[in-house]
Amino acid sequence: MYLLRHSLRLLVLLLTLSLGVGGQLFGQYYPVHATVQWPSPQSPHLVDYYSGSRDRLIITLHNRDLQQPLLLARLRLQIKSNGFLAQTREELSYPQLELMAGVPTRLTATDLMPYLRPESLLINGRLRNGQFPTGFTEISVQVVDYYSQQVLSSWHTARAYLDSKQPPMLNLPQRDEQVAYRDPLFIRFQWYPRHQGLAGTEYEFVLKELPDNGAAPQAAFAYGNEIYRTRTRHTTLNYTHLEPILLPNRRYAWQVQAIARDGVDELGLFEHGGFSEIYWFTLNENCPVPTGLKADPRYAKVDFSWNRVVGATGYMLACRPKTSKDIYEWSEVQSYGERMTLAQLKPGWTYEWRVGTLCTGDKPIYSAIQEVTLPKSNVDLLRDCGKEPPRPNLSPDPALDIQVGDTVTIGGDYPMVITQLQGLGDGWYSGRGTTRLSSIIELPRVALRFDRLRINIEKCQIDGLVEAIYADQPGGIADLDKIDDGGKRVQPSKLRIRERKVDFALGDMPEMSFDPETGELEMTDAEGKPQRIKLDLPEGGASASAFPMIITDSKGDSYQLSPDESSEVSSSGASSSTSSTEGRVGTKQGIKVERVERIGSFDASRLAHSIGTVRFEPSAQARYAFDSGTEPWYQRSVKLDEYYKPFAKDYIAPWKLIPTGEQDVVTARYEGKKTIDLSRVRFATSPNSPALPAELHEESKTWSLKLPGTDAQSSYDVYAIYEGQV
Repeated sequence: MYLLRHSLRLLVLLLTLSLGVGGQLFGQYYPVHATVQWPSPQSPHLVDYYSGSRDRLIITLHNRDLQQPLLLARLRLQIKSNGFLAQTREELSYPQLELMAGVPTRLTATDLMPYLRPESLLINGRLRNGQFPTGFTEISVQVVDYYSQQVLSSWHTARAYLDSKQPPMLNLPQRDEQVAYRDPLFIRFQWYPRHQGLAGTEYEFVLKELPDNGAAPQAAFAYGNEIYRTRTRHTTLNYTHLEPILLPNRRYAWQVQAIARDGVDELGLFEHGGFSEIYWFTLNENCPVPTGLKADPRYAKVDFSWNRVVGATGYMLACRPKTSKDIYEWSEVQSYGERMTLAQLKPGWTYEWRVGTLCTGDKPIYSAIQEVTLPKSNVDLLRDCGKEPPRPNLSPDPALDIQVGDTVTIGGDYPMVITQLQGLGDGWYSGRGTTRLSSIIELPRVALRFDRLRINIEKCQIDGLVEAIYADQPGGIADLDKIDDGGKRVQPSKLRIRERKVDFALGDMPEMSFDPETGELEMTDAEGKPQRIKLDLPEGGASASAFPMIITDSKGDSYQLSPDESSEVSSSGASSSTSSTEGRVGTKQGIKVERVERIGSFDASRLAHSIGTVRFEPSAQARYAFDSGTEPWYQRSVKLDEYYKPFAKDYIAPWKLIPTGEQDVVTARYEGKKTIDLSRVRFATSPNSPALPAELHEESKTWSLKLPGTDAQSSYDVYAIYEGQV
């Protein structure tokens, strides 16, 4: 029994040793470890990886076998991409690589040249112009013994996505454009890039004069007389009288080449060598461009006007939305007069526009590009909100030539576009149309139907009935009480004006300016020392959101600050009233400073009829609606009754519409038998609050108040207070 137990133990020990030795046979240990780095930007051209001043492919070899202090080796290299495979040829002779034990060896572009030259590769696929295919690409490396070809390392791989960048697209002047000759000369060349994620791109601009031999401009550009060549990192170049002179009535062509740089090396990352198309233009001095360009933006449309050009046969108005990359094409409309209106534009968008003169041909000579920004809301509608539309005396003569697509006025002020029409005779029609409700917010068009509608020669409804077409399902019906007929309930709120206290004293009427780039308010204290205050603007908010604000100095004096739209201050301190933004550097916003006083406690629940009354009226400078609360239909509306209850006998407090983030002007007028000192009248929103700035007009006994808007669906009160005894 003892012998058997001993033999079993011996058997288990032998099996354990055998398994241990056998386990080592499954792993493969290589004496050399390789790392492959492929730094960006990755060039799609094979030649860039074995030439140039920088290493485009970094391979580091590390001999880890301390028993072999020196290994003589060479590489096996493999490149894979979409439908492409390149491998080093085994039959060729390559330089020896000496790998010292424990010492990393980095291979340079010179070391890799014998492996990466096209004649050293066995290529399966197409290497078009020495360029790899677009897509994911792998470069793999393996180390083998120089003499025995024994494998010394596993495959090590670097991966990258290779693509060819598109050359820039030329924008201005356009192809075959007529450019007005100016003295002094000024031509703006503009292009925009079509690549992304590539820093350090340069553009080489070339301008040539084309010979007058009838050859195509693209062909004549190759041997044209070169006038100007320069490199820039910008996508705009202003050609002025400081550059080589250009002669009138000559034809010129230009081209831009995009060049990707990495240090001193130029990388071939662009298709077609980075060369753009060739555009050409003619300098014309016989047809002047229009002057006096004006744009009057309104809701969803703009009225354009310009001065008449003697000898012009017509004009061409070009317009497009402004974007950072000029993705929209120019839309051109011809005009034979000096005025034109473009409608159906996007509210709140900024548009670029220019006007061209047509003289002898059909190619206009355009003016410089202007900009116009449309309002986000319908200011005209907000100004006239609540007013009855005018009712002119309509002609009774019927219209007999109404057609589909005509616009007919129905209901006094609703324009209806006719979509279906059938004449019934003597100015009577049946059919269908669409209209848009006059509302403060944007509403979809409403479908209309009319079985008998009479229209006069002024295209206005003079008889008949028009009905709205609607879906009778609940999902197709909306409650318009939120828009009209009382609207939502308005919540009272306090007028919050940003207030800032400073630890220094200000003068009686300090001068201030605001730097939008740094967000700092600049001023001079009472001792003449310059001071700067950093304003906390909301994230993503414009600089205008900081105003109006109140600053209180160390003496307790308070001042209200608001942007002075009529002046701007340059970085040198000079005042400017220009509205052009071209060439501005370091422009600061002028600030209007008004002294304000603190109002103490007062009783806001009653009026002092014994002294007089201050009534608020609409101002001639107002932009938005003023509701006096005296319209007859208000008295018949139950939902509006709570908003127009008399505050005192014969006094209903009016309402003023001011959108959030905007300001508007109201007029206050004194009415009373007693003579008072009008300069002692103050305006405030609540007891113990700063007085509101007001401009007094002694002769008319009125004040002008510029009031800011508050949050949506909220309101605040404005009181007129008289300080002292009468």
